[in-house]
Amino acid sequence: MDVSIITIFVLCDEYLQASKHKEDVQCKVSDAEVMTTAITSALFFQGNFEKTSSLLKMSGMIPIRLSRSQFNRRVHRVKPHFVMLFEILGQAFKFVQQIHRKRIETAGSLLHRMIPKQIHAVTSKGFELKLFLFVLAYSIADLYHTT
Repeated sequence: MDVSIITIFVLCDEYLQASKHKEDVQCKVSDAEVMTTAITSALFFQGNFEKTSSLLKMSGMIPIRLSRSQFNRRVHRVKPHFVMLFEILGQAFKFVQQIHRKRIETAGSLLHRMIPKQIHAVTSKGFELKLFLFVLAYSIADLYHTT
């Protein structure tokens, strides 16, 4: 799991740097760390951000833990970056699709197994974002064979 989390962080951080993303100087947790927490949550903890934040803090990977409301605000603030990262991965999958056609065809059933039967979200936007994070997490995991 550690290698997967590090891979996710590097992917998010490199994307943000390549897109010349500027962070607020007052933020104690980087946007790459917020993105990593959200994607890791979808990949390993069925979307439970609090469990993910606790694990990342205890392991020392992300030493500062945001409150639930701070984290939710930050996740919604970086949503456009999730979408763009997903589009970039989509382009990578188009290339991979030519080589691994059968794996692509079975991705739907694999994704179905990964998404939990219940997704807790307070708003429809929150539900949409969590569902999107599950798909993004699967895409990253499949691209790097981390599941």
